[in-house]
Amino acid sequence: VQIESKILSKDFTPLVSYPKDDLSIRWPLWNIFVNKEPAFHKVYMLIKNTWNDYKEINKLKYQPMWLQAWGNIHRKNEELGKHNHECAYWGWISINATGSTTIMDNETIYNNNGQIVMC
Repeated sequence: VQIESKILSKDFTPLVSYPKDDLSIRWPLWNIFVNKEPAFHKVYMLIKNTWNDYKEINKLKYQPMWLQAWGNIHRKNEELGKHNHECAYWGWISINATGSTTIMDNETIYNNNGQIVMC
């Protein structure tokens, strides 16, 4: 959350229409994996290892991997509306999210703290 005010203070023209000027719309401005915080490296390694397991289980061919991640901070009664991702694979890690849901076109995912979802 400390980085939130720093990101929000930067000049930015959104790439898409979005109802709110928050961290979600400003995703091109930051990638947590270039931050020098050691905890982010642990998250990176967790995602990388999970992805490698996924590739092995699904017999996917090797391709270079680029990870970009940013935080979406939603306070009580806030939500991220319907949106899309233009990359082949995407997902999220739930932090302090127990009791919330992610609703997609065909299913609802009940979020739990520490949960990794890859789509």
